[in-house]
Amino acid sequence: MQQIVKTMQKHQIPMVSHRPARLSAVTSTTASEPAFRRPTADDALRLARGQFLAGERIEMGALADQLGINRTTLYRWVGEREQLLGTLISSLIDDWLEQVRPTVTGTGVDGVLEIVRRFLEVAAGYETLTAFTRREPPLALRVLTDRDGAVTRKGDATVRVVLAEMLPDREVSGEVVRAIGLVARTLVWANIAVDQDPDIDGVVGLTRTLLEAEAR
Repeated sequence: MQQIVKTMQKHQIPMVSHRPARLSAVTSTTASEPAFRRPTADDALRLARGQFLAGERIEMGALADQLGINRTTLYRWVGEREQLLGTLISSLIDDWLEQVRPTVTGTGVDGVLEIVRRFLEVAAGYETLTAFTRREPPLALRVLTDRDGAVTRKGDATVRVVLAEMLPDREVSGEVVRAIGLVARTLVWANIAVDQDPDIDGVVGLTRTLLEAEAR
């Protein structure tokens, strides 16, 4: 063996090793995307909605800190705390209506009343909202009953949708639409605010009276 090696060295024949080559670690040179980005108004609404649905108290200062922005920017995006809460609560209305729709069997005025009853049962049973109403009753009632607020606007629009679906041959006046919405918000949330049971039967009865009176 030694003679063979000497012969190969003499004639400058390269020696080939049969050991497996050692693999070096491969390091990616591709730059990864940054793990952060600038927050947006949508981020603020998503974060606030998550906190509200979790039953947490919405604090504007803490919300701004979590987003890494100042309060001025947050207020520009979502308004004051009262406005933000109105936006969050009004965003739940479509979900409640879609939850109720498949369970309704009645038509006409009876169908309207069935939707009203079931919708208010769902809303009044929504623990996050009832807890907020009992915890901060003055603020909650302002948010829920302000005639120019997001909840009233969305609520009245929803009443119009229900009436159009159940009473397609009738054109219910705006006054009746607003009265139905006001009765519902008042008899449900004013009672919850003072730790009493919501008067859903009263809302249904008054809604029937309003619709029948206008039909005469």
